[in-house]
Amino acid sequence: MAQSGAKLQEYNNELVKCIEDLCAKRDELHRQILVEEEEKGKIQHDMFILTERLGKINQSLAEKITARNDYDRAVSETETAYMKILDSSQTLLTALKTQTTLLKDSNNAEAAKATMAVESTIGAKEAVSSRKPLVLNTGAGPNAVYSSKPGTSQSAVGTGASIRNGTRQGDI
Repeated sequence: MAQSGAKLQEYNNELVKCIEDLCAKRDELHRQILVEEEEKGKIQHDMFILTERLGKINQSLAEKITARNDYDRAVSETETAYMKILDSSQTLLTALKTQTTLLKDSNNAEAAKATMAVESTIGAKEAVSSRKPLVLNTGAGPNAVYSSKPGTSQSAVGTGASIRNGTRQGDI
């Protein structure tokens, strides 16, 4: 029986050793599980923080995109209004230039009429023979102004006869 007791003891020792090996492997696996669970917890915490940050960034982006769209709309409306102002300014400038040209042409025609009226009133001979420039004097000083129509005028400079309303007033 000693042999069978020795065999039993040997089996018992092997069984204990196997159980201890299994327990050691289990403990190592349990330690690895704890490490990975701790890492998982950290990652989940980081994910929670990152998810919150992502939500805040998404909200901020949405607000900024809305603001940018408002700026784009304001810039577009302002540029449109500015272009209308430029167009109006160009139209006004063109109209002003046209009116100025018409007034110059009208004043030149009136001056020619006034000159012809003066020459016919004074006489072509007297104007040519005296060789003195004519002054159209309305009392405005050395640069007298003559107008054949009320509200318009043409300046003339010189000495000689004084003309008012197209008639000779006498020599100065």
